Amino acid sequence: MHTPLNEETNDLITAEHFAKMKDGVLIVNCARGGIINEAAMLNALESGKVGGSAFDVWSEEPPKSETLRKMIAHPRMVVTPHLGANTFEAQTNVAVDVSREILNLLDGKPVENAVNIARFDPDLMAQMRPFMKLAGVLGDFISQLAPENPGKVTFNYTGKIAAHDCMPITVAGLVALLNRCTDQEINMVNASLVAERRGLIVEQSRSTESEFFSNLITLSLETPQGKRTIAGTLFEGMPKIVKMRDFATDFTPEEHMLVLTYEDRPGLIGKIGTILGEAEVNIGAMSLGRSGKGGEAMVVFSVDSPVDEATLARLTEAVGARFVKAVHLS
Repeated sequence: MHTPLNEETNDLITAEHFAKMKDGVLIVNCARGGIINEAAMLNALESGKVGGSAFDVWSEEPPKSETLRKMIAHPRMVVTPHLGANTFEAQTNVAVDVSREILNLLDGKPVENAVNIARFDPDLMAQMRPFMKLAGVLGDFISQLAPENPGKVTFNYTGKIAAHDCMPITVAGLVALLNRCTDQEINMVNASLVAERRGLIVEQSRSTESEFFSNLITLSLETPQGKRTIAGTLFEGMPKIVKMRDFATDFTPEEHMLVLTYEDRPGLIGKIGTILGEAEVNIGAMSLGRSGKGGEAMVVFSVDSPVDEATLARLTEAVGARFVKAVHLS
């Protein structure tokens, strides 16, 4: 017998079943106590119907009833402790798993087997891990654009992902957000506690209806200076940012990014490119969004190297930028 114990498998083998078996049958139960009716099992041993048996599980552990004592003492019964994992191979595998989890924690990656963090069912973990990475990117990105000490952060999930409990994704985003706000090391274990102590309200909402994307994560920060919003999705398993504030965007986050907002006028993109070129900063990609012709525009560059403060100052003056920020993603 090797089945789980539940309402359907309790007393799966009874006296009725033993009566239909061949004489001398061998019975092994290394699954759960209660799958085989133990009183019927003892009778089958004593009658000779069962030629031999081996158990390492019981309906009560440690065994105390007279029925179990007689079974354990029966000459055709072999008993062992329920220690199937206590083998050289199993212990090696456990050591490898523990080491891998420690490395994941140190590297800021999802930890799958901790008892004191929000986590997905192991069967869902592979599917959800990219969304945890996406939430981390969103949290890291927006924390560098928004004013310090936000009072509230909201994680909104739309699409298929919203059918699941998204708390592990929320915590992953919170870790990235808080790591930019405090000198304390933040991880999946202490993120919620640190947020509470800092007076940061954390909320989440879910809706399976999504107008444009099969899955979308929107992170909103509320500060005394206003609200900041960023949204992202997955494209071929990789994070992609599709909205910042009220601007539609479409870019893949890179290690070094540059964000500018300014009044939309002809020639400004050329000026920005010239200044970056003179600073020997190579542009890898660009995403431009604007509220309308001649309105406010926002441009996001991925660049191959950091942009220093002097270059940021030149950009601000050259284009009359309302906002300029160099972003570095971990």
